[in-house]
Order: sequence, then structure tokens, then C-alpha cells
Amino acid sequence: MPKKYSITIIVLLLSNGCATTTPTNSTKPAENKPLLESDMQKSSYAQGFLYMKHLQKSDIPLDRDLFLLGMNDALNKTPTHLNPEQLQRGQDWVYVQQFLYKEKVGAENLKKGEAFLAANKTKPDVKTTTSGLQYKVLADGKSNRKPKFQDKVQMRYRMSRLNGEELSNTENSAKAQELPVKGLIKGWQEALLMMTEGSKWQLYVPPGLALGESGTPEGNIQPNETLIIDVEVLEIKPPASAKTKALATGPSGDIKPSSRW
Repeated sequence: MPKKYSITIIVLLLSNGCATTTPTNSTKPAENKPLLESDMQKSSYAQGFLYMKHLQKSDIPLDRDLFLLGMNDALNKTPTHLNPEQLQRGQDWVYVQQFLYKEKVGAENLKKGEAFLAANKTKPDVKTTTSGLQYKVLADGKSNRKPKFQDKVQMRYRMSRLNGEELSNTENSAKAQELPVKGLIKGWQEALLMMTEGSKWQLYVPPGLALGESGTPEGNIQPNETLIIDVEVLEIKPPASAKTKALATGPSGDIKPSSRW
């Protein structure tokens, strides 16, 4: 019977190479490091790594040897060991496992989030809006200016899970982030429209005002996660005028590329 491994084990095994090697002295520097110089080489490695990380986040069990066999058969254009219908069923099985995992994790996150928000709203310095968004004012602004829905806001923020695990952080960045209000999750939008320039709040965003049952495609934010976001509004930037937009475009009106790509 083929050996079964969890995705976590597969990633650990793959990181040590696919072929069996002779044990070496652990005190010597690692040999056979992959050549990652060209963009193609880096992209090839990134595709394999990120695909496995994606599967790992859904905790999908795979047979390592058969996974590598299928990958090499495709790369070498050798005949497949499964007919088209079997290949499709194999792919569908992954989708089913991902769906079941999201349902399980989503239910757990929803329960944890509801319990947290119920306790959090009883704190004297926490305010709750009619939508269910909760927030705490950490610092008042120095003006009465508030963002509008069409504005961009220059801000610093830190996003984390309920357990404190950090998801994103720009607080220590040399350059603050400039983001459009309308491009953010609903809870974040709602808070920004109430905040003034210079203010800093801590937001407690329920899943219905965040990413809901879906989470993010890559799994960084899980289904039904309640998010905690510390946000500081540095500057409010209204939409650019038609003249300003024209200066940022080429003769045909196309946006100029921002990099060599």
C-alpha cells in the first residue's frame, strides 16, 4: 500500500529534494542548492512552492510519490496512467476536500468570533455600530476632515487574527500605504468614513463585514474570520482631477508602466 503523508510532511520532504541522497556531515554547508538566478528559474520554483502552500492550507493528504510521478509525467509528456474521466475525478476530489475543510474551519471561526465580540462589546472603551462593527479610539485626530467613499487614504495599519497572529503590518514601513476607501472590506470602509485625519482606531471586524465565508483564495484569511485592524489615518487624498489623470497617462490614454514589466 502506498505511503500516505500530510501536506506538511510533503513540504518538508520536498524541501530536501526529490531524489534520495547519501547522508552528509551536518556540520558542512548545504550542497546541491537550487540555481535561482534567472526570472524563469525563480518563477518555476515559486509556482511549485506556492501551489504546495495552497494545498497545505486546506490540509489535503497526498501520496508524495504519486504526486511527483504525475508532475513528471506531465513535464515529460509521457502517457498518463489515468483516463480523462479519472483525472477529472481526481481533481474534483481535491475541490471536495477544500470545501469540507472550509466548512469545518468556517464553523469554528464563526463560533470563536461571536464569543469574542460578545465579550468585547461589554468593555467601556469599545463602541459598536448598527452593522456590528466594533472599534476603540486609540488617538483622536487633529482636524475635522473625514474621508469620503471616493477618496484615497494614506495610512498605517496592522491586521491580525483574534489570537494575535499578524496578517499584515505597515506600521514600521518607511512609506505609508495609500489605499482607496472603496477598495477595502466593508468594516474598514465604515470605520474610515467616521475617522478624522490624524486619528488612530482599533477595529474589530466580524466576518460579515470582512471576507465572510470565502476568506481569501490563498487561505491567508480563513473563512468566517473576525479580524482586528489597527489603523491610523495620516492623510486624505480626494480623487485626482481630469488634468492630473492626463499627466499620468501616455498619448493614447494608457497608464504608463510603473516597472520594467
